[in-house]
Amino acid sequence: MLILLNKYCSGGKGFEKWRCIQNYFVKFNAAILNTDDSELSSKLSEAIWNGETVFIAAGGDGTVNHLLNLIIETAGEQLLKKFLIGAAGIGSSNDFHKPFKVKMGKIPISIDFENADLRDVGVLSYEFNGKQITKYFLINASIGITAEANNLFNKTDSILHLLKKINTKSAILYSALKTISGYKNLNAELRVNDTELKTKITNLGVTKNPHFSGDFCYDSIADFDNGKFNVHLAYDMQRMDVLKLMRSLTNQGFSKTPKTKSWQSNRISVSSINEFAVEYDGEVITTNKVEFNILPKFIRVCGNGKIT
Repeated sequence: MLILLNKYCSGGKGFEKWRCIQNYFVKFNAAILNTDDSELSSKLSEAIWNGETVFIAAGGDGTVNHLLNLIIETAGEQLLKKFLIGAAGIGSSNDFHKPFKVKMGKIPISIDFENADLRDVGVLSYEFNGKQITKYFLINASIGITAEANNLFNKTDSILHLLKKINTKSAILYSALKTISGYKNLNAELRVNDTELKTKITNLGVTKNPHFSGDFCYDSIADFDNGKFNVHLAYDMQRMDVLKLMRSLTNQGFSKTPKTKSWQSNRISVSSINEFAVEYDGEVITTNKVEFNILPKFIRVCGNGKIT
């Protein structure tokens, strides 16, 4: 077993949370690599080529995503099904673990190796400095307010820095409200399956897990191995519309909200004359064109829970 540890997640409280659960992992004789290790890639590569196949992300959703992308970059897509990914949720939102089933103290865990299943992996492709870049994700991706709020959350201003230390939910809400106050709908061309439309994106969710950003949740059903995304579009909304949308998302009422549409698809693209943020599992990039595809049943993921 190899554990990728992010000591600085959860507003700098990651290592403190890790200390609460670290003794549980002693019996696995696990190697631990820190996310800030300058030789992380080479050490992970060495572990893989020495036969390691079980990996645990101890951090937030971004740490899970970082681990996934490191494994694929090192081993390639062809070998991915031989690996097993689990996680200890010491991050902020921990959407990977939702709905929470088992916790170690207050820490949600997904290390049930006996009930690991092959899951779909999302793929996003975009151009950066003339090069085509590919990234992978397990939970969800977004464009619009969610992506911009995540971007703010990751960069952190002085107020947000303080809120992260006090209360994660308050920090997420602050990020959302500050983003809403200055957000302008994105004029874009959206393609879902064979449907093309010009729209003004307020928010676009490309999801495998309907949970995102704290207490928000779409009303679609999580299906991790059906080879499709649930795609949720909120369009041409004004600020009061967005506040109503936020309320509906805390009550799983997205589909009943005006100015929304939903689809299932294995292929989505978004383009605009303006650059926009794209969030995937809490990580954020900027581009003016992105494509989402899916790799069905592509990596084994531990079930939520297991304490023995």
